[in-house]
Amino acid sequence: MYENKQKKIEVFESELRDRVCRKNDENCVFSDLTGLYVDIIGVISERDKAKAGIIHDYAKLLEQELQLYSGKEAYIAGCEGRGKPELEVMGDYVRTVKTMSIEQRLESRIQTCFNEIVGLLGDSSGLISEFTDTYRTVHGIIASNIHEFVRLGQT
Repeated sequence: MYENKQKKIEVFESELRDRVCRKNDENCVFSDLTGLYVDIIGVISERDKAKAGIIHDYAKLLEQELQLYSGKEAYIAGCEGRGKPELEVMGDYVRTVKTMSIEQRLESRIQTCFNEIVGLLGDSSGLISEFTDTYRTVHGIIASNIHEFVRLGQT
């Protein structure tokens, strides 16, 4: 029984990734992310070449944050929350992730790095917010679609 559920989650996750990646390709979101990355490096390099790599460090922190979200765990939360409203179950799952000590440390490091980049970008500081949103769109497929895993678990 467990293997059947595991396979169901893996297939669903694969289909979700394919669907979102096609949509992102159609909208050139990955190209936008690459352009923002290059723009940020360019602006920071003009001010302090030694700090240009900070965007890479920032992206690694965002990736670590996104990896905390699990389709399998959200599915299990959905199964355990049958009979409750989907939004409530999803909120409980997200709160569980957000209150993990590792997530709280990551959030602090992300904010510190973000603030440093804002200072380095000066008048172009809006680039980092746009980069963050675009990064999460491209790489946060599970996190931004966690409700679908909860819903799958509730059915």
